[in-house]
Amino acid sequence: MVVLRSAAVLVASAPLLVPSPAPAARGLAPAGEEVLVVTGVTLIDGTGAGAREDVTLEVRGGRLVRVVAGELPEVPAGARVLPGAGRFAVPGLFDVHTHLATDPGAPDHAAAVERQLRELLGRGVTDVRDMGGDGRVLAELARRTASGDLPGPDVHFAAILAGPEYFGDRRILAASRGVEPGTAPWAHAVTDETDLAELMAAVRELGARGVKLYADLGPELTGRVARAAREAELGVWAHWVVAPGRTRALDVVRADVEVVSHAFMPMHDATPEQRVSSAAVLEAAGGERLLDEMRARGTILDATLVAASGLRAPPDWVSPAACAADVVRAARAAGVEVATGSDHPGDGELPGIHLEYALLAGDAGLAPGEVLESATRVSARAVGVETSRGTLEVGKHATLLLLDADPRESVRALAEPAFVVKRGVVYAGPALRDPAADATPLESF
Repeated sequence: MVVLRSAAVLVASAPLLVPSPAPAARGLAPAGEEVLVVTGVTLIDGTGAGAREDVTLEVRGGRLVRVVAGELPEVPAGARVLPGAGRFAVPGLFDVHTHLATDPGAPDHAAAVERQLRELLGRGVTDVRDMGGDGRVLAELARRTASGDLPGPDVHFAAILAGPEYFGDRRILAASRGVEPGTAPWAHAVTDETDLAELMAAVRELGARGVKLYADLGPELTGRVARAAREAELGVWAHWVVAPGRTRALDVVRADVEVVSHAFMPMHDATPEQRVSSAAVLEAAGGERLLDEMRARGTILDATLVAASGLRAPPDWVSPAACAADVVRAARAAGVEVATGSDHPGDGELPGIHLEYALLAGDAGLAPGEVLESATRVSARAVGVETSRGTLEVGKHATLLLLDADPRESVRALAEPAFVVKRGVVYAGPALRDPAADATPLESF
């Protein structure tokens, strides 16, 4: 039997490579009955309902408590009023595929991650799902972004579970410094002898929201690990093809994995002769049967089109980027929901997730409004936080963007929010995007 040291022991004994405190990022999430009123906005609530003009939002203690057509009959005493006339209110955005702590020991890592998180928040991203790295660092980033100590999106992270062969990978070695590779709860080797209940308890103790099934797991073990994670009330996430190992795309879906990543991955299920076209690749991976099972099971596709854009293939194959876009089109036509993940650092101007939005609206053919729903409601479900965020409905967190341009006309509008409101805390979007500007929450508007 594999013996697993507890997460608490590992966190205490291993060096904690975390970003230093940011004195400029003061202010905790609001408590008690602090009131914010946002007036005169055009509300696009993320539910798929039509836009509503001239709406007032009332926020108490960081949650949305009232949505009123026109003005409030009476503004609550002591309320702060944020004028939204001429602007569009949308839910905060998600990137469901990031890697913030692959190598926390690298020079300038802490400062670089703080800049990255601040930039993401300034570009409207209020939640990220990190798909594998040093869990000690990710747990601390999750704490600091949730408390408001660090301006950035809330961090929800996965523990990587894979077969033993994966744990010589240089990335996993960097993320496991101070711990024997394959024994950390955030990056653990799984075999037939692993005590899966004990492992899942350690993953939960660490603070991870889910597990990522990565490599070197066959179909039977993939199914067992997925069942153990569900029983522990953890999210079950995986590469669409768990290779090598290997578990084909259809078998991953049949293991009741909740989210599968990388729309180009059916290429792994195809022979070289079948990689000549997207249609042949999809057919080799299961075709309509694969997509119909995804729709029936509610499996979400984390497409990562922008990550596929950097992959190369022989000239007689369909390119991974074209294949990924075609697979997303086919998945959407079959009724499969698509979440928005990037797995990409960006182009120096925009974070990778905004490049993903543009590719979804361009190469994959989604309307801008559909991209917004994918980036909010669908992605919140992919992360497992749909009861508290992802749409602007009464009772949920008041996490929203105020935009100067209509996001139903262009996804580029999502990249430049005038204001970012995270659980009732208001930030100026331009200040967050300017590293020389003050990133503290706004006291007045």
